[in-house]
Amino acid sequence: MSAGKRRRLDPETESSLSQAESFFLTSVETDQGYKEYVISLVEILRSGSNLQESVQFNFKFDLEWLLGVYSDAGLASQPLLVVHGFPDGSERHVELNDVCKQHSNVSLFEAPYVRRYGTHHTKMMLLFFENGLRLVIGTANMVPADWAKKTQGVWLSPLLPLRDPKVSCVKQWSLEEKEAGFERDFHAYLVEYTKTGSDAMIDLVRKVAAYDFQGIPSNLKLIASVPGLHKGSRVRKYGHYKLRQEILNLQLPESPNDALIAQVSSIGSMGDGKRSTKKERNSEMWLRPNLVQSMCGGYVFGQPNLSLIFPTVQNVRQSLEGYVAGCSLPYQKQNAEKQDFLFKLCHRWKADWCGRTEASPHIKTYCRWCPRSNTLRWVLLTSANLSQAAWGTEKESQVTGAKCLHLLNYELGVLFAPPEGRVLRTSAIRENVAESNAMFLPIPYDLPLVPYRKEKGDAIWVTDKVYVEPDKFGNSINQ
Repeated sequence: MSAGKRRRLDPETESSLSQAESFFLTSVETDQGYKEYVISLVEILRSGSNLQESVQFNFKFDLEWLLGVYSDAGLASQPLLVVHGFPDGSERHVELNDVCKQHSNVSLFEAPYVRRYGTHHTKMMLLFFENGLRLVIGTANMVPADWAKKTQGVWLSPLLPLRDPKVSCVKQWSLEEKEAGFERDFHAYLVEYTKTGSDAMIDLVRKVAAYDFQGIPSNLKLIASVPGLHKGSRVRKYGHYKLRQEILNLQLPESPNDALIAQVSSIGSMGDGKRSTKKERNSEMWLRPNLVQSMCGGYVFGQPNLSLIFPTVQNVRQSLEGYVAGCSLPYQKQNAEKQDFLFKLCHRWKADWCGRTEASPHIKTYCRWCPRSNTLRWVLLTSANLSQAAWGTEKESQVTGAKCLHLLNYELGVLFAPPEGRVLRTSAIRENVAESNAMFLPIPYDLPLVPYRKEKGDAIWVTDKVYVEPDKFGNSINQ
Protein backbone atom coordinates (compact mmCIF):
# COMPACT_ATOMS: atom_id res chain seq x y z
CA MET A 1 0.00 0.00 0.00
CA SER A 2 1.42 3.38 -0.96
CA ALA A 3 1.90 6.09 1.64
CA GLY A 4 -0.42 8.39 -0.29
CA LYS A 5 -3.46 6.15 -0.22
CA ARG A 6 -5.62 5.63 2.85
CA ARG A 7 -6.81 2.09 3.47
CA ARG A 8 -10.53 1.60 4.01
CA LEU A 9 -11.45 -1.45 6.01
CA ASP A 10 -13.40 -3.51 3.51
CA PRO A 11 -15.11 -6.46 5.26
CA GLU A 12 -14.15 -8.78 2.40
CA THR A 13 -10.46 -8.04 2.86
CA GLU A 14 -10.53 -7.95 6.68
CA SER A 15 -8.89 -11.37 6.96
CA SER A 16 -5.91 -10.13 4.97
CA LEU A 17 -5.12 -7.27 7.33
CA SER A 18 -1.85 -7.75 9.15
CA GLN A 19 -1.60 -7.41 12.90
CA ALA A 20 0.32 -4.17 12.58
CA GLU A 21 -2.54 -2.62 10.63
CA SER A 22 -4.83 -2.94 13.63
CA PHE A 23 -3.02 0.04 15.22
CA PHE A 24 -4.04 3.30 13.55
CA LEU A 25 -3.58 6.99 14.04
CA THR A 26 -6.80 8.95 13.68
CA SER A 27 -7.07 11.42 10.84
CA VAL A 28 -6.53 15.15 11.43
CA GLU A 29 -8.00 17.93 9.32
CA THR A 30 -4.58 18.97 8.00
CA ASP A 31 -3.47 15.46 6.99
CA GLN A 32 -0.67 15.85 4.46
CA GLY A 33 1.86 13.29 3.31
CA TYR A 34 1.40 10.43 5.77
CA LYS A 35 -1.85 8.55 5.09
CA GLU A 36 -0.84 4.99 5.87
CA TYR A 37 -2.60 3.43 8.87
CA VAL A 38 -4.75 6.50 9.35
CA ILE A 39 -8.46 6.13 10.01
CA SER A 40 -11.48 8.34 10.70
CA LEU A 41 -14.42 7.72 13.01
CA VAL A 42 -16.77 7.24 10.03
CA GLU A 43 -14.42 4.61 8.61
CA ILE A 44 -14.39 2.80 11.95
CA LEU A 45 -18.19 2.76 12.07
CA ARG A 46 -18.21 1.34 8.53
CA SER A 47 -15.53 -1.29 9.20
CA GLY A 48 -17.95 -4.20 8.93
CA SER A 49 -21.16 -5.13 7.13
CA ASN A 50 -24.31 -3.36 8.32
CA LEU A 51 -23.79 -2.15 11.87
CA GLN A 52 -26.64 -3.54 13.97
CA GLU A 53 -25.95 -1.80 17.29
CA SER A 54 -23.05 -0.30 19.21
CA VAL A 55 -21.78 0.65 22.66
CA GLN A 56 -19.60 3.70 23.30
CA PHE A 57 -17.52 3.81 26.50
CA ASN A 58 -15.84 7.17 27.11
CA PHE A 59 -15.00 10.09 29.38
CA LYS A 60 -16.31 13.08 27.41
CA PHE A 61 -19.24 13.12 25.00
CA ASP A 62 -20.64 15.69 22.63
CA LEU A 63 -23.61 13.45 21.96
CA GLU A 64 -25.27 15.61 19.31
CA TRP A 65 -22.00 15.65 17.35
CA LEU A 66 -21.53 11.89 17.77
CA LEU A 67 -25.03 11.18 16.51
CA GLY A 68 -24.23 13.40 13.54
CA VAL A 69 -21.20 11.22 12.75
CA TYR A 70 -23.40 8.11 12.94
CA SER A 71 -25.80 9.82 10.55
CA ASP A 72 -22.95 10.66 8.15
CA ALA A 73 -22.05 6.97 8.21
CA GLY A 74 -25.66 6.07 7.34
CA LEU A 75 -26.29 4.68 10.84
CA ALA A 76 -28.69 7.21 12.35
CA SER A 77 -31.28 4.78 13.71
CA GLN A 78 -29.23 1.87 15.09
CA PRO A 79 -29.39 1.26 18.87
CA LEU A 80 -26.59 3.01 20.77
CA LEU A 81 -25.65 2.55 24.44
CA VAL A 82 -23.50 5.32 25.96
CA VAL A 83 -21.39 4.32 28.98
CA HIS A 84 -20.13 7.29 31.01
CA GLY A 85 -19.02 8.19 34.53
CA PHE A 86 -21.08 11.28 35.35
CA PRO A 87 -23.17 10.93 38.52
CA ASP A 88 -26.94 11.22 38.31
CA GLY A 89 -27.98 14.85 38.65
CA SER A 90 -24.64 16.30 37.52
CA GLU A 91 -24.64 18.88 34.75
CA ARG A 92 -23.06 16.56 32.20
CA HIS A 93 -25.40 13.70 33.06
CA VAL A 94 -28.38 16.03 32.59
CA GLU A 95 -27.00 17.18 29.22
CA LEU A 96 -26.60 13.60 28.01
CA ASN A 97 -30.06 12.68 29.26
CA ASP A 98 -31.65 15.65 27.47
CA VAL A 99 -30.17 14.48 24.16
CA CYS A 100 -31.29 10.91 24.77
CA LYS A 101 -34.88 12.07 25.25
CA GLN A 102 -34.81 13.31 21.65
CA HIS A 103 -33.46 10.00 20.26
CA SER A 104 -35.33 6.83 21.14
CA ASN A 105 -32.48 4.63 19.90
CA VAL A 106 -29.96 6.06 22.43
CA SER A 107 -29.69 4.97 26.06
CA LEU A 108 -27.31 5.80 28.93
CA PHE A 109 -25.46 3.76 31.53
CA GLU A 110 -23.51 5.27 34.42
CA ALA A 111 -20.37 3.29 35.26
CA PRO A 112 -20.41 2.20 38.92
CA TYR A 113 -18.02 3.22 41.69
CA VAL A 114 -16.60 6.39 40.14
CA ARG A 115 -15.56 8.34 43.24
CA ARG A 116 -14.20 11.83 43.87
CA TYR A 117 -10.93 12.40 41.96
CA GLY A 118 -11.70 9.33 39.83
CA THR A 119 -13.02 9.21 36.26
CA HIS A 120 -14.49 6.80 33.76
CA HIS A 121 -11.56 7.37 31.40
CA THR A 122 -11.85 4.26 29.19
CA LYS A 123 -12.32 4.94 25.47
CA MET A 124 -13.81 1.86 23.81
CA MET A 125 -16.39 0.91 21.20
CA LEU A 126 -18.22 -2.38 20.80
CA LEU A 127 -19.49 -2.53 17.23
CA PHE A 128 -21.93 -5.34 16.50
CA PHE A 129 -21.93 -5.87 12.73
CA GLU A 130 -23.92 -8.34 10.71
CA ASN A 131 -20.67 -10.23 10.06
CA GLY A 132 -19.08 -10.03 13.52
CA LEU A 133 -18.14 -8.02 16.59
CA ARG A 134 -15.31 -5.50 16.48
CA LEU A 135 -13.64 -4.14 19.61
CA VAL A 136 -12.15 -0.67 19.28
CA ILE A 137 -9.86 0.66 22.04
CA GLY A 138 -8.33 4.10 21.74
CA THR A 139 -7.47 7.47 23.24
CA ALA A 140 -10.00 9.94 21.79
CA ASN A 141 -12.99 11.41 23.59
CA MET A 142 -16.23 11.65 21.66
CA VAL A 143 -15.89 15.36 20.94
CA PRO A 144 -15.15 16.99 17.54
CA ALA A 145 -11.66 18.38 18.24
CA ASP A 146 -10.36 15.00 19.41
CA TRP A 147 -11.11 13.51 15.98
CA ALA A 148 -9.94 16.46 13.86
CA LYS A 149 -7.17 18.45 15.55
CA LYS A 150 -5.30 16.10 17.92
CA THR A 151 -2.94 13.16 17.58
CA GLN A 152 -4.84 10.05 18.69
CA GLY A 153 -4.34 6.30 18.50
CA VAL A 154 -6.82 3.49 18.08
CA TRP A 155 -6.66 -0.32 17.97
CA LEU A 156 -9.23 -2.32 16.01
CA SER A 157 -9.71 -5.98 16.72
CA PRO A 158 -10.34 -8.40 13.88
CA LEU A 159 -14.02 -9.02 13.20
CA LEU A 160 -14.92 -11.65 15.79
CA PRO A 161 -17.41 -14.24 14.50
CA LEU A 162 -20.24 -15.77 16.49
CA ARG A 163 -19.33 -19.04 18.14
CA ASP A 164 -20.92 -22.27 17.06
CA PRO A 165 -24.27 -22.27 18.92
CA LYS A 166 -23.49 -25.63 20.50
CA VAL A 167 -20.18 -24.31 21.83
CA SER A 168 -21.80 -21.12 23.04
CA CYS A 169 -24.23 -23.08 25.16
CA VAL A 170 -21.47 -25.12 26.74
CA LYS A 171 -18.68 -22.57 27.06
CA GLN A 172 -19.97 -19.64 29.08
CA TRP A 173 -17.55 -17.07 30.39
CA SER A 174 -16.99 -17.17 34.14
CA LEU A 175 -14.55 -15.53 36.50
CA GLU A 176 -13.33 -18.99 37.49
CA GLU A 177 -12.38 -19.90 33.93
CA LYS A 178 -8.71 -20.90 33.86
CA GLU A 179 -7.95 -19.94 30.27
CA ALA A 180 -5.56 -17.00 30.30
CA GLY A 181 -5.35 -14.28 27.71
CA PHE A 182 -7.19 -11.40 26.12
CA GLU A 183 -10.64 -12.98 26.18
CA ARG A 184 -10.59 -13.77 29.89
CA ASP A 185 -9.25 -10.33 30.80
CA PHE A 186 -11.79 -8.58 28.60
CA HIS A 187 -14.64 -10.55 30.14
CA ALA A 188 -13.43 -9.75 33.66
CA TYR A 189 -13.30 -6.06 32.76
CA LEU A 190 -16.83 -6.02 31.34
CA VAL A 191 -18.17 -7.86 34.38
CA GLU A 192 -17.02 -4.94 36.57
CA TYR A 193 -19.82 -2.87 35.03
CA THR A 194 -22.45 -5.37 36.21
CA LYS A 195 -21.72 -4.98 39.94
CA THR A 196 -24.81 -2.80 40.44
CA GLY A 197 -27.04 -5.45 38.88
CA SER A 198 -27.78 -3.51 35.68
CA ASP A 199 -29.81 -5.65 33.28
CA ALA A 200 -28.37 -3.72 30.33
CA MET A 201 -24.79 -4.54 31.26
CA ILE A 202 -25.53 -8.15 32.22
CA ASP A 203 -27.16 -8.60 28.81
CA LEU A 204 -24.14 -6.97 27.16
CA VAL A 205 -21.73 -9.39 28.86
CA ARG A 206 -23.82 -12.33 27.67
CA LYS A 207 -24.02 -10.93 24.16
CA VAL A 208 -20.25 -10.45 23.88
CA ALA A 209 -19.68 -13.96 25.28
CA ALA A 210 -21.34 -15.38 22.20
CA TYR A 211 -18.43 -14.25 20.01
CA ASP A 212 -15.21 -16.13 19.33
CA PHE A 213 -12.05 -14.25 20.39
CA GLN A 214 -9.57 -16.69 18.84
CA GLY A 215 -8.83 -14.22 16.05
CA ILE A 216 -7.10 -11.84 18.47
CA PRO A 217 -3.34 -12.63 18.32
CA SER A 218 -1.89 -14.18 21.47
CA ASN A 219 0.82 -11.52 21.73
CA LEU A 220 -1.77 -8.81 22.40
CA LYS A 221 -2.72 -8.28 26.04
CA LEU A 222 -5.42 -6.19 27.69
CA ILE A 223 -4.25 -3.77 30.39
CA ALA A 224 -7.15 -2.32 32.39
CA SER A 225 -7.81 -0.32 35.54
CA VAL A 226 -11.01 -0.47 37.59
CA PRO A 227 -11.87 1.71 40.63
CA GLY A 228 -11.57 0.12 44.02
CA LEU A 229 -9.26 -1.36 46.63
CA HIS A 230 -8.13 -4.60 45.00
CA LYS A 231 -7.00 -7.42 47.26
CA GLY A 232 -5.66 -10.95 46.89
CA SER A 233 -5.65 -12.26 43.32
CA ARG A 234 -7.24 -9.02 42.06
CA VAL A 235 -4.06 -7.05 42.82
CA ARG A 236 -2.38 -8.32 39.64
CA LYS A 237 -5.47 -8.07 37.45
CA TYR A 238 -5.45 -4.31 37.07
CA GLY A 239 -3.33 -1.17 36.97
CA HIS A 240 0.45 -1.14 36.88
CA TYR A 241 0.63 -4.58 38.53
CA LYS A 242 -1.15 -6.09 35.52
CA LEU A 243 1.35 -4.35 33.23
CA ARG A 244 4.18 -5.67 35.43
CA GLN A 245 2.95 -9.25 35.13
CA GLU A 246 2.54 -9.16 31.36
CA ILE A 247 5.99 -7.62 30.81
CA LEU A 248 7.53 -10.16 33.19
CA ASN A 249 5.94 -12.89 31.06
CA LEU A 250 7.82 -11.57 28.01
CA GLN A 251 11.13 -12.67 29.60
CA LEU A 252 13.04 -9.75 28.13
CA PRO A 253 16.85 -9.72 28.23
CA GLU A 254 18.47 -7.40 30.75
CA SER A 255 19.42 -4.31 28.81
CA PRO A 256 19.97 -1.15 30.89
CA ASN A 257 20.88 0.75 27.72
CA ASP A 258 17.26 0.51 26.59
CA ALA A 259 14.97 3.51 27.09
CA LEU A 260 11.59 3.47 28.80
CA ILE A 261 9.29 6.03 27.20
CA ALA A 262 6.04 7.38 28.65
CA GLN A 263 4.16 9.70 26.31
CA VAL A 264 1.04 11.15 27.97
CA SER A 265 -1.45 14.01 27.78
CA SER A 266 -1.93 14.60 31.50
CA ILE A 267 0.20 14.45 34.64
CA GLY A 268 -1.33 14.01 38.06
CA SER A 269 -0.13 14.33 41.61
CA MET A 270 2.41 11.70 42.58
CA GLY A 271 2.70 12.45 46.28
CA ASP A 272 2.75 15.17 48.91
CA GLY A 273 6.00 16.71 47.67
CA LYS A 274 7.85 16.54 51.01
CA ARG A 275 11.55 15.82 50.84
CA SER A 276 12.43 12.21 51.64
CA THR A 277 16.18 12.74 50.95
CA LYS A 278 18.22 15.62 49.62
CA LYS A 279 17.79 14.32 46.09
CA GLU A 280 14.31 12.84 46.10
CA ARG A 281 10.75 13.78 46.83
CA ASN A 282 7.99 11.47 47.96
CA SER A 283 6.27 12.07 44.63
CA GLU A 284 9.29 10.65 42.80
CA MET A 285 9.16 7.71 45.18
CA TRP A 286 5.77 6.71 43.74
CA LEU A 287 6.93 6.87 40.14
CA ARG A 288 10.04 4.69 40.25
CA PRO A 289 9.08 1.79 42.54
CA ASN A 290 5.61 1.58 41.05
CA LEU A 291 5.10 2.49 37.39
CA VAL A 292 8.75 2.41 36.29
CA GLN A 293 9.39 -0.86 38.07
CA SER A 294 6.27 -2.34 36.47
CA MET A 295 7.48 -1.16 33.05
CA CYS A 296 10.56 -3.30 33.81
CA GLY A 297 8.52 -6.37 34.71
CA GLY A 298 9.16 -5.88 38.42
CA TYR A 299 12.94 -5.90 38.21
CA VAL A 300 14.68 -3.42 40.50
CA PHE A 301 18.25 -3.64 39.22
CA GLY A 302 19.40 -2.69 35.73
CA GLN A 303 16.40 -0.47 35.10
CA PRO A 304 16.59 1.62 31.92
CA ASN A 305 16.12 5.36 32.28
CA LEU A 306 12.64 6.81 31.91
CA SER A 307 11.95 9.46 29.28
CA LEU A 308 8.72 11.46 29.45
CA ILE A 309 7.16 13.06 26.37
CA PHE A 310 4.90 15.98 27.28
CA PRO A 311 4.24 19.17 25.28
CA THR A 312 6.17 22.34 26.01
CA VAL A 313 4.45 25.71 26.17
CA GLN A 314 5.79 26.35 22.67
CA ASN A 315 4.32 23.05 21.43
CA VAL A 316 0.89 24.20 22.62
CA ARG A 317 1.29 27.77 21.38
CA GLN A 318 2.09 26.57 17.85
CA SER A 319 -0.46 23.73 17.71
CA LEU A 320 -3.46 23.53 15.39
CA GLU A 321 -5.65 24.84 18.21
CA GLY A 322 -3.21 27.24 19.85
CA TYR A 323 -3.71 27.63 23.59
CA VAL A 324 -7.07 25.87 23.35
CA ALA A 325 -5.15 22.61 22.95
CA GLY A 326 -3.80 23.10 26.46
CA CYS A 327 -7.25 22.48 27.94
CA SER A 328 -6.78 18.82 27.00
CA LEU A 329 -3.31 18.67 28.58
CA PRO A 330 -4.17 19.06 32.28
CA TYR A 331 -1.21 19.59 34.57
CA GLN A 332 -1.75 21.82 37.57
CA LYS A 333 0.79 24.44 38.65
CA GLN A 334 0.69 23.17 42.23
CA ASN A 335 1.70 19.68 41.12
CA ALA A 336 4.33 20.94 38.68
CA GLU A 337 6.07 22.92 41.43
CA LYS A 338 6.36 19.95 43.78
CA GLN A 339 7.32 17.57 40.95
CA ASP A 340 10.14 19.65 39.48
CA PHE A 341 12.26 16.50 39.15
CA LEU A 342 10.20 15.66 36.04
CA PHE A 343 11.92 18.40 34.01
CA LYS A 344 15.07 16.34 33.61
CA LEU A 345 12.95 13.46 32.24
CA CYS A 346 10.93 15.59 29.81
CA HIS A 347 11.15 15.62 26.02
CA ARG A 348 9.37 17.77 23.46
CA TRP A 349 6.43 16.61 21.43
CA LYS A 350 7.86 16.16 17.93
CA ALA A 351 6.11 14.06 15.29
CA ASP A 352 7.49 15.32 11.98
CA TRP A 353 7.64 11.90 10.34
CA CYS A 354 3.83 11.59 10.29
CA GLY A 355 3.03 15.30 10.03
CA ARG A 356 1.59 15.62 13.54
CA THR A 357 3.94 17.92 15.41
CA GLU A 358 1.22 20.61 15.36
CA ALA A 359 -1.56 18.12 16.18
CA SER A 360 -1.47 18.26 19.97
CA PRO A 361 -1.01 14.77 21.47
CA HIS A 362 -3.97 13.25 23.24
CA ILE A 363 -2.66 9.76 22.50
CA LYS A 364 -1.01 7.92 25.40
CA THR A 365 1.74 5.39 24.70
CA TYR A 366 4.32 3.61 26.83
CA CYS A 367 7.13 1.54 25.39
CA ARG A 368 10.61 0.09 25.82
CA TRP A 369 12.94 1.08 22.99
CA CYS A 370 16.31 -0.42 22.16
CA PRO A 371 18.37 2.34 20.47
CA ARG A 372 21.11 -0.04 19.32
CA SER A 373 18.81 -2.17 17.18
CA ASN A 374 16.12 0.53 16.79
CA THR A 375 13.50 -1.98 17.89
CA LEU A 376 10.65 -1.85 20.38
CA ARG A 377 10.52 -4.52 23.09
CA TRP A 378 6.84 -3.74 23.69
CA VAL A 379 4.33 -0.93 23.14
CA LEU A 380 1.24 -0.01 25.16
CA LEU A 381 -1.57 2.08 23.63
CA THR A 382 -3.85 3.15 26.48
CA SER A 383 -6.20 5.72 27.96
CA ALA A 384 -4.04 5.84 31.13
CA ASN A 385 -2.08 9.01 31.82
CA LEU A 386 0.74 9.52 34.30
CA SER A 387 -1.12 9.43 37.61
CA GLN A 388 -1.77 7.33 40.67
CA ALA A 389 -5.50 7.47 39.88
CA ALA A 390 -4.89 5.70 36.57
CA TRP A 391 -2.18 3.20 37.55
CA GLY A 392 -2.80 2.63 41.26
CA THR A 393 -1.11 3.06 44.62
CA GLU A 394 -0.03 0.26 46.90
CA LYS A 395 -1.67 0.07 50.31
CA GLU A 396 -1.79 -2.41 53.16
CA SER A 397 -4.97 -4.01 54.45
CA GLN A 398 -5.79 -2.64 57.88
CA VAL A 399 -7.06 -6.08 58.82
CA THR A 400 -4.49 -8.52 57.43
CA GLY A 401 -1.59 -6.28 56.45
CA ALA A 402 -1.71 -7.83 52.97
CA LYS A 403 -0.77 -5.77 49.90
CA CYS A 404 -3.65 -4.03 48.12
CA LEU A 405 -3.85 -1.84 45.00
CA HIS A 406 -5.99 1.29 45.16
CA LEU A 407 -7.32 2.59 41.83
CA LEU A 408 -9.63 5.53 41.12
CA ASN A 409 -10.11 5.38 37.34
CA TYR A 410 -11.51 3.12 34.68
CA GLU A 411 -8.76 2.81 32.04
CA LEU A 412 -8.19 0.46 29.11
CA GLY A 413 -5.29 -0.28 26.80
CA VAL A 414 -3.69 -2.86 24.53
CA LEU A 415 -0.13 -4.14 25.00
CA PHE A 416 1.70 -5.09 21.80
CA ALA A 417 4.61 -7.53 22.05
CA PRO A 418 6.66 -8.91 19.15
CA PRO A 419 5.15 -12.08 17.66
CA GLU A 420 7.44 -15.07 17.88
CA GLY A 421 10.32 -14.75 15.44
CA ARG A 422 9.57 -11.11 14.63
CA VAL A 423 10.63 -7.66 15.82
CA LEU A 424 8.66 -4.50 16.54
CA ARG A 425 9.69 -1.26 14.89
CA THR A 426 8.22 2.22 14.59
CA SER A 427 6.67 2.99 11.22
CA ALA A 428 8.86 6.12 11.08
CA ILE A 429 11.75 4.02 9.76
CA ARG A 430 9.72 1.74 7.48
CA GLU A 431 11.07 3.20 4.25
CA ASN A 432 14.65 2.72 5.47
CA VAL A 433 14.31 -0.86 6.68
CA ALA A 434 13.53 -3.86 4.49
CA GLU A 435 12.72 -6.75 6.81
CA SER A 436 10.30 -9.56 6.25
CA ASN A 437 10.16 -10.29 9.98
CA ALA A 438 9.47 -6.71 11.12
CA MET A 439 6.09 -5.60 12.46
CA PHE A 440 5.66 -1.83 12.17
CA LEU A 441 3.52 0.25 14.53
CA PRO A 442 2.69 3.93 13.85
CA ILE A 443 4.14 5.33 17.07
CA PRO A 444 3.65 9.02 16.21
CA TYR A 445 6.66 10.71 17.82
CA ASP A 446 10.11 10.95 16.28
CA LEU A 447 13.03 8.89 17.56
CA PRO A 448 15.52 9.73 18.95
CA LEU A 449 13.74 12.06 21.36
CA VAL A 450 14.50 15.76 21.83
CA PRO A 451 15.05 16.64 25.52
CA TYR A 452 13.88 19.88 27.11
CA ARG A 453 16.53 22.61 27.18
CA LYS A 454 16.24 25.44 29.69
CA GLU A 455 18.67 27.54 27.68
CA LYS A 456 16.27 27.32 24.74
CA GLY A 457 13.35 28.41 26.87
CA ASP A 458 11.63 25.03 27.07
CA ALA A 459 8.98 24.92 29.80
CA ILE A 460 6.50 22.17 30.55
CA TRP A 461 2.90 23.06 29.75
CA VAL A 462 0.89 23.89 32.88
CA THR A 463 -2.84 24.52 32.55
CA ASP A 464 -3.47 27.19 35.20
CA LYS A 465 -0.79 29.76 34.35
CA VAL A 466 -0.71 33.12 32.63
CA TYR A 467 0.71 33.08 29.08
CA VAL A 468 1.20 36.59 27.76
CA GLU A 469 2.92 35.68 24.49
CA PRO A 470 0.17 35.20 21.86
CA ASP A 471 -0.42 31.82 20.25
CA LYS A 472 -0.56 31.41 16.46
CA PHE A 473 -4.07 32.89 16.48
CA GLY A 474 -3.07 35.95 18.49
CA ASN A 475 -4.68 34.75 21.73
CA SER A 476 -3.16 35.03 25.21
CA ILE A 477 -4.09 33.59 28.60
CA ASN A 478 -4.24 36.37 31.15
CA GLN A 479 -5.99 34.65 34.06
